[in-house]
This record gives sequence, structure tokens and C-alpha cells, in this order.
Amino acid sequence: MAAPTVTFYINSGTDVTPTWTEVTSSMAFYFGGPSTTGSSLDAVTAPASSTKVAEQLWGANYPTYGSGTKCATYDGTVNTNQNVLSILFATNPTATAPILTAWDTSAHSTVNYEMLAGTAGTSNTSWLKAIETTSGAPGAAWCTATLATGGAASPNALCGNTNYVQCAGAATANERKIFNFVCFVPSDASAGTTGHTPVLTCKYTFT
Repeated sequence: MAAPTVTFYINSGTDVTPTWTEVTSSMAFYFGGPSTTGSSLDAVTAPASSTKVAEQLWGANYPTYGSGTKCATYDGTVNTNQNVLSILFATNPTATAPILTAWDTSAHSTVNYEMLAGTAGTSNTSWLKAIETTSGAPGAAWCTATLATGGAASPNALCGNTNYVQCAGAATANERKIFNFVCFVPSDASAGTTGHTPVLTCKYTFT
């Protein structure tokens, strides 16, 4: 059987009635500051102390930001929303439960970026956290800035083969796996984009 066609989406609708907007191969996920719009990316400002959650999540053109679509259910908190990010497995099923993780680049070989390796402010764990929510929305405190459980346990940091979120089961043909997704920003974050452009990755096998 052939591999499924795998596509990432963000929710531009509500949690009750999601509108899944495709993030195509010419786009990227952007965590932005409070003044981000569909045509202008506002940089996230690191807090003076401790950590904070990046204020907004958008899907927009890459490498030049523009024509963005806001994820309406990402609200800058560790929220209870179920429908934030989804991955659609079109036409064919997977043989194993898909894994959501992140790497430095599309070579999928290193996790040295500051965002994935973490800083002292996140106890050297990835700033990116996710949890599968197909069976229901997570609790209000579903993750923390310093949480990173090894292997497949959820909630989880996203960091290569060390920390990841494995879905509860394999994907059937045309099934959508759904996640909550968040980015923490620590006070000791470096300025600029260096180390802050990882590749969000879905890993699976098929027969």
C-alpha cells in the first residue's frame, strides 16, 4: 500500500467548529508577538524573568512572511483548546501510530537549535510542547515550560527522537490527528531568528 498524503493544518475557526487551514510546503508556522497581522510579523519579546507563552500562532508564507492565517484557538496561554493543530493522512492509512516532533532542519539529524535544546530558563528542554487531543481537550495546565518526558508520553516537549508526542493509534485513511501546540519563551532566549527556525515533523511507517 502506498504512503498517505500528509498535510499540516491550523485552526482558523473555533474550538467547537474548527476550520482547518492548510499550511502548505511554501509556508511555515510562526509564533508571533501581540501585534502580528496577516502581513506583518511582530517579534516575540522575551520576558524580564521566568518564561511566557508566545502570544500568537500563524501559518504564513516562508521564507518571507506574508499572507498569514491566524490560529484562532491559540490564545497565548496553556489553554484547554482541543483544535489547534492537525495532521491529515489522506487516501491511505499508517502502519504505526504517528509521531509529532521537531528537528533543526529537514535533514532530521540534529536538535542543537536553542529552541529545541532549550536554555536554563526551560531546564534545557524544548520550548515547543504538544499533546494529542483527539479524545478530548487537555486540562488547563496540560504542560509547563520545563516539562520534557522521554519517549512517547504526553504532554511532551518536541525534540527529535528524545522527546515527542506519539498518537494513541495508527491513522486510518483520511483520518485527522489533532493536537494542542504551544511555544514557551524564556527570559534567557537569544534575540533574532538564529536557532529559532526548527522543522516540525510527522514520523510514521506504512505498509
